[in-house]
Amino acid sequence: MIKFFRKIRQNLLSENKFSKYLIYAFGEIILVVIGILIALSINNQNENKKDKTKEKVYLESLYQELKQDSIYLEKTNNTLASIEKNGRYVISIIENQKKITSDTLKFLNAVRRMIASNQTLPEPIIWKELQSSGNLRLIQNRELIKALFAYYHKANACQQDYKDNAHHFILDARYFDSKLFSIEDQDDYFDNWKKDNIPSHKVLQTLLSDKEFYANAKGIVTGMIISRKVLSGLRKNLEIPLAILRNELNEK
Repeated sequence: MIKFFRKIRQNLLSENKFSKYLIYAFGEIILVVIGILIALSINNQNENKKDKTKEKVYLESLYQELKQDSIYLEKTNNTLASIEKNGRYVISIIENQKKITSDTLKFLNAVRRMIASNQTLPEPIIWKELQSSGNLRLIQNRELIKALFAYYHKANACQQDYKDNAHHFILDARYFDSKLFSIEDQDDYFDNWKKDNIPSHKVLQTLLSDKEFYANAKGIVTGMIISRKVLSGLRKNLEIPLAILRNELNEK
């Protein structure tokens, strides 16, 4: 084909048909441009197809990640509810110490459960990958992008609220023994808990009478109430991107 066009050019030049040569040359340029445009169009179609495939993979991964988030948030809510319940029981015993004679071990276990757990939220692995890799551009649904940003922003706020409130009181209650007990007392305090036996009278009375511990217990309960309300809002917020993703995947 190239030899054919070259032969035409040579014939036109040899016959001094310069005007016809210019017309021919212009036509050849147009053909080249058309060829380039067709090649670019095919390449763009291939790239768009690849992007669509990647987008679907990311949408499916996001959907699975958010479904796991939903399960995890429900478990976290149950954990916070358990901490609140145990905290309320501890406070009721401290405020009415006559009850301690009925079930001392229950009180001690409630103290242990009140300070043993932390709230942690799932790590958004797929979301972080989308942002760090620049592949967020693959997600065509702008409503979904907006909903995801709103959800993860609220998740960060939820985690920060827990650290600033409930977790602060939990840590204070967890480590107050280092300020109040001797080494022997601490051995008795923890070893007997592990065996589900009752620590010495001194340790028990300290738990019941220390004002700082009482204040921390109330702080933990208050923190749990606030954190659970914030967490409830986060769970509702999560339903928005989940619903959009369901529709997107059904359509695709």
